[in-house]
Amino acid sequence: MRIAITVSQISPGGGLTKYVCTLTEILTDSVDNEIWVITTHPSKTNPLLDSLTRTRKVKYIALGDCHKLKRYSSLVSLLRKFAPDVIINNYNATTQYVLPLLSKKCKVVHILHNDTSDFYRVASINGKYVDRWIAPTPALKEYFDIYTRQKYRNRVVTIPHGVEPPKGDVSKSHPVVRLAFVGVLFEHKGVRILPDIIHRLLEKGHEFHFTFIGEGILRRELECALQDEIKNGVVDFSGRISGDEVYQKLSNMDIFVYPTHIDAFGLVIAEAMINSVVPVITRLEGITDALVDDAVNGYLVPRDDVEAFVERISKLIEDESLRIRMRNAAAEKAFRCFTFDVMKKNYIEFIEHLTAECV
Repeated sequence: MRIAITVSQISPGGGLTKYVCTLTEILTDSVDNEIWVITTHPSKTNPLLDSLTRTRKVKYIALGDCHKLKRYSSLVSLLRKFAPDVIINNYNATTQYVLPLLSKKCKVVHILHNDTSDFYRVASINGKYVDRWIAPTPALKEYFDIYTRQKYRNRVVTIPHGVEPPKGDVSKSHPVVRLAFVGVLFEHKGVRILPDIIHRLLEKGHEFHFTFIGEGILRRELECALQDEIKNGVVDFSGRISGDEVYQKLSNMDIFVYPTHIDAFGLVIAEAMINSVVPVITRLEGITDALVDDAVNGYLVPRDDVEAFVERISKLIEDESLRIRMRNAAAEKAFRCFTFDVMKKNYIEFIEHLTAECV
């Protein structure tokens, strides 16, 4: 089967790039698919995608150097030449605009990656030419239905993203409980309340270590608020690190603290869970509660509720048996629902059913 995956940009990291590379990998893992990954805007290299182009039936084509009109015409020419059975578009308006110029035999799928009006706007351009939309969580399906006034509700399906299993030991053998935040240090991730949470936990007499994994414009503000804790070795900042390093650090963590305001799926939540880290996270209806079962394999907390975050984290620090039980439950849920193997099975079944439909 021939599959074209279109996206605006490829970068060394980033959630959307990670999804595209993961999808390319799982669709060429054990089935005889040929994949073309096409970008329409200036991009950088990605190690995984570069490796896939060398070892599998994957071709990467960058149109970022073309001026606007040339970009559109080049994309149409490429897709007509390749004649894909399926186009999987990822928030790429250029692809949406050229859909009327492509073969009607080709099935078109658009992935809903984020809960913002612009993602929904792009996804609905030339919507009559789109066969299916995929949402990673029930909430994104619902919000897209609302945005499009239910026009396409029978063509939107939910398929969760997947994460890779741990790369090594996750025994958690260390003298104090380890907490971590993983993500960009921006306002929409709720990180401004983390210093208050850390200070309150220390006031309660808890011994722990907190690691910030990620980079962003609020880093200096957070470091200023936590300068004594950094000096005393209670808090550290790792900055931006590779995916492998994130997994290595998560494998040594006990509790994942994530006070986010916005998410589409919460890939990092699934990554924490599969590494046996207990998530204490913001409740986002239809999104984070699609991953975490409250008080079973993690805790769901009202947005920006410092008291609630401190209360749940304190329970886990004080009660080792509770922490171990919830840690095991988090890993069990992630292995059952959010692995690459599960994602692969869901996507292959979806594509097989889609291509079997009459044009």
